[in-house]
Amino acid sequence: MLGEPLTIQVVIGTICVVIGVWLIAGEEGEEAQHSGNLKLGIIVSLGAAVCWALGTTCLKILLIDFNPLLLSFLRLIFLIPFLVAISLISSGNRLLIKKLSKFDVGLMALGGIIAIGIGDTIYLTGLDITQANIAAPLAATTPLFSTVLALIFLKERLSNRTVIAALVMTVGVALLNIKT
Repeated sequence: MLGEPLTIQVVIGTICVVIGVWLIAGEEGEEAQHSGNLKLGIIVSLGAAVCWALGTTCLKILLIDFNPLLLSFLRLIFLIPFLVAISLISSGNRLLIKKLSKFDVGLMALGGIIAIGIGDTIYLTGLDITQANIAAPLAATTPLFSTVLALIFLKERLSNRTVIAALVMTVGVALLNIKT
């Protein structure tokens, strides 16, 4: 659909990134298995992956006519009413909204500005200047960065599995960035 070349290097790099993400997510999956939600968690995660793939394709097409900053802004205009409606009809959310502290609101605002405002705009810029089959796997390295931040700020321990995942993802990222 996008006419982008799919090289063996991109395929192997993408596989490395996916394996690395799976290794990191697998640690959380082991905890979810004890609560009986592992299958549901996998199904929901795969659903999110399909949505991201479809969204990335749509965004790459839109970037032909729109710059990344404008596209990021316009996406939010359409997204906000949808999320408001879903949040209001979901059970218990109205009570939770009333209980939000100033700290909660501030942290949500900061997280939203960083992740959606800055992060999505940077992602769209990357998607605009490179192939979708390179930008999307690189964006999937989020768990690697989350792990590093959790080590620093939340004092979480580093497992052997996380180290292996980081190395595998690094190989994948390198393959996606080497020009052939």
